[in-house]
Amino acid sequence: MHKLFAFLLLMIPFPMNKEFPFDNLKISEVYYEFTQETDEQDAEIELVVKFEPFMLEGEEVSPAFQFLGFSSPRMEQSVFSDGYHFSEEDGLEPSTIYFQSVHNPVDLKALRIEKQGEAEVISFDLFFDFEYEGTGYKSESRKFVFEKKP
Repeated sequence: MHKLFAFLLLMIPFPMNKEFPFDNLKISEVYYEFTQETDEQDAEIELVVKFEPFMLEGEEVSPAFQFLGFSSPRMEQSVFSDGYHFSEEDGLEPSTIYFQSVHNPVDLKALRIEKQGEAEVISFDLFFDFEYEGTGYKSESRKFVFEKKP
């Protein structure tokens, strides 16, 4: 009887249409670095984004994303002008947001850094793949903007 009940539970589709509370994601810090090596193949980009902790379904979530991958002079130049759109060929490692006891993948899709006087405006697009682990939230992309002051 228990096996039949467990099997039937597996057959019930869980809704994947809940809206994630993106308004709770408040950026606290952004750090980036382009490493320049003598050999262009060894150049890297690192982007770290930290958010303030927030409550989600009774659980404290403290998102901190690190994206690390290969860089090139063309990529760096694009980031500091019109922006750069990442593709799978760039080999950028995804990050995750941890809740419901699972790591939900987060991909960096675009990055632009604009100098405004002493400050920098860092804008980036992230894709949150909540459906990967079946959390009940629908996967979607979001744009974030952070003004980094000296």
